[in-house]
Amino acid sequence: MIKILYRLIKKIIGLPFRFCRWGCKVEIYLRQWIALSKIDPKLAKFVPLRKRIWAMRKGFYADRVLFYGLTKENLHRYMPDFIHDTLHPINEGYSSMIDNKMQLPFLLKDFSEYVPIHHYLLYNSEMIGLSSNDQYRGAYDPGKLLSFLKMNNKLIIKPLAESGGEGVLLIETCPGSFLLNGILCNENEMLRHLANLDHHIVCQFVEQHQYANELYPLTTNTIRFITMHDYKEHKAFIGACFHRIGTSQTIPVDNFGKGGLLCSIDIESGIIGRALAWSNVSGVAFQERHPDTEVCFSGKMIPSWDHVKAEVMRMAEQLAFLPYMGWDIVITNNGFKALEINSLPTLLWQIHNPISDNPMAKEFYRQIIDKKNRQ
Repeated sequence: MIKILYRLIKKIIGLPFRFCRWGCKVEIYLRQWIALSKIDPKLAKFVPLRKRIWAMRKGFYADRVLFYGLTKENLHRYMPDFIHDTLHPINEGYSSMIDNKMQLPFLLKDFSEYVPIHHYLLYNSEMIGLSSNDQYRGAYDPGKLLSFLKMNNKLIIKPLAESGGEGVLLIETCPGSFLLNGILCNENEMLRHLANLDHHIVCQFVEQHQYANELYPLTTNTIRFITMHDYKEHKAFIGACFHRIGTSQTIPVDNFGKGGLLCSIDIESGIIGRALAWSNVSGVAFQERHPDTEVCFSGKMIPSWDHVKAEVMRMAEQLAFLPYMGWDIVITNNGFKALEINSLPTLLWQIHNPISDNPMAKEFYRQIIDKKNRQ
């Protein structure tokens, strides 16, 4: 009797906390449904409302109707975005370690040759030197940053917490003036742009390999590796990869959402395949040539592919407590650099490689889902 009374009291006391938890879950689900219903304005006219609702009911973002060619017949081949997003954070409490770009040089301290130099942190109106050559700390002075630019010719400035290339600045010197994301400006204009920076990191500009310049020279064209953890073999593996190529709409980044290209890569050989590109006629279309330069990228081989794969795997093994990572890699003449790591990489790799054709990735997600269901 005492035990029954104890359980009853415990349940009554715990009700407000349960309702709080349920409320949080409902809010999360509502946010995810709202996200699923959104579509890029450029694509809206190509996806009728009924198709958007159908995709949303199946757990997919509306644009997947175009990106995947999603139909009732092939639906089973793809992992729904709703399931993928509800698994976040797959890396649990460690996700914040890689979502903050400031952490990269510390996470990869044993692989410093693969990390761009992080020069300064601009934070709470302070300018903090991060490299061993510059231990400066003081009030943020745009003039000091401009002087530093004059000594280095090119710098990249990134917000600490943004993704998808948002807020990235490429600043350059040129005779008698400067370039900001490829646009000419004088010293006063540059200073005005730099004056508002806060919660940013100033990094070395990485010169990409000639093959990447040939793809498109005005953007840094990166490879996205997605590493996952094999819980049976207890080791990392590359679950997916693709190549991004910038266009005139995305300078200085290569982000697909801004108008870039998303190319397949054969994981075994490192050969680039066709790309999904934006189209004014059909919304998106597969292409083998760059829309601005007419350069054919399909069939090109990525230099030192086996070495790059092996080293990405080695870094993933070192960070075994992070079972799910999206690596942004740029190939250089001397190897490669890891520009950043993401804790919730996009599922857009399914454009070229549906999860039904990728048994190791499918098993990884199944195990993560089982783990979440047990919690």
